[in-house]
Amino acid sequence: MTIPLAKRRSGRFIGSPAAPVYVDLFLDTQCPYSAKTWPTVRQVAEHYGAANICFAVNMMVLSNHRQSWDVTLGLFSLAGDDDERFMSLLDFFYTRQERYFNGAFADRTHNDLKALVADFGHEFDGTSRERIAELMADNAVIATAKQPGRYAALRGVWSTPTIFINDSERGDLGSASALDNWRAIIDPLL
Repeated sequence: MTIPLAKRRSGRFIGSPAAPVYVDLFLDTQCPYSAKTWPTVRQVAEHYGAANICFAVNMMVLSNHRQSWDVTLGLFSLAGDDDERFMSLLDFFYTRQERYFNGAFADRTHNDLKALVADFGHEFDGTSRERIAELMADNAVIATAKQPGRYAALRGVWSTPTIFINDSERGDLGSASALDNWRAIIDPLL
């Protein structure tokens, strides 16, 4: 089966894609290591600025994170095409991750999860729960949310967080990395 042609490049962007440092970042909404990495990514983006670094944030769904798909779909549904809104929503979802982690959902249903995602969206900006449910069922939104996972497969990514800087995988950066660890790699590139 041919992968459908995407309407835009994979990822949601922090910074300019023309920046000299381009970071492909693969995260999962339910991965605790992704959640731990995220604040540092925000700090790195702020430190270097949009003209020097671009993060392409690609949300993939790991098979052992059974709530991840619906949370990711909610993220794409609520963000639309707005990358800044996407990042703010990701901040918001990660601070609530314990509410949709496997243990919290051991005895809950799929409908419970969809209701929780709708509650998150309503809490975030007042979007009606009904509108969120409509967006999460929209085929265009579903296709857009699938794209980063397909891109991850093409790149050989199987875990999160996974980080590529200027197309080179960086196994030395991850959830334990601080701004100084990133600077040691990025400063020589600028």
